[in-house]
Amino acid sequence: MNEAHPRLDSGDREVLRSLTPGDCLLLDGAELLSRLAWLRLRQQSRTAGGLVITAHAPGLLPTLIACETTPGLLGGIVRDLLGSEAGGLQPTPEELFDRHRGNLRDALRQLYDIYAGRA
Repeated sequence: MNEAHPRLDSGDREVLRSLTPGDCLLLDGAELLSRLAWLRLRQQSRTAGGLVITAHAPGLLPTLIACETTPGLLGGIVRDLLGSEAGGLQPTPEELFDRHRGNLRDALRQLYDIYAGRA
């Protein structure tokens, strides 16, 4: 799931109908589903052997692993990607982290746009 595609489409619903106890359904971005869509997904996925989701807030299912982003994590990723060029990066990883409120995907997307000459 993502902001551009926050709903289940016909292909997704077909997958839900075909689940068996040997399947484990993995859903990234579960918080984007409406309450009704979430309840339907929970009901339709009961035939699966498991359901694992990611969400930016706890509460939809019991939390197995809680992850947090940090400016240091973003800085490490940037150093891995850019090597010696990372030192002169503007905006800095810390500024990107703050600008995107800890969303590393959006921060890296902006960094990509900068290097592609789009921003």
